[in-house]
Amino acid sequence: MKRILLALVMCVAWVALYAADLRPVTDALAKGQAGAMQAYMDTEIDMHVAGTDKKCTAGDAVKLLSDFFGSNKPKTFTLLHNADKKDTGFSVGTLETTGATFRVNLTYPIQDNTVRIQSIRIE
Repeated sequence: MKRILLALVMCVAWVALYAADLRPVTDALAKGQAGAMQAYMDTEIDMHVAGTDKKCTAGDAVKLLSDFFGSNKPKTFTLLHNADKKDTGFSVGTLETTGATFRVNLTYPIQDNTVRIQSIRIE
């Protein structure tokens, strides 16, 4: 029994060691703080927000998100699924705003245990 428990603890520790920390990103989404997400954005981001599809710089992505949050004040963000595999990952969550509920998809590579968001899709 002790061996099974030890093996389980080691597996959880191994997964935690290789999982990227998404808390700053999910906290920024929950609070509608687009500027706080810029530190986690890659140099170019594929954006699909409020009917707009475009590839843009991190600064333009922050402006687009700020405009979105201005029209849709966030109440909560719930992370539904997160999968990291070696040096890439994706996340799916639900953003509840004062006017509607949106599904949020993020894709990112992982560099030094930090995500570098490459795409944001809010639908």
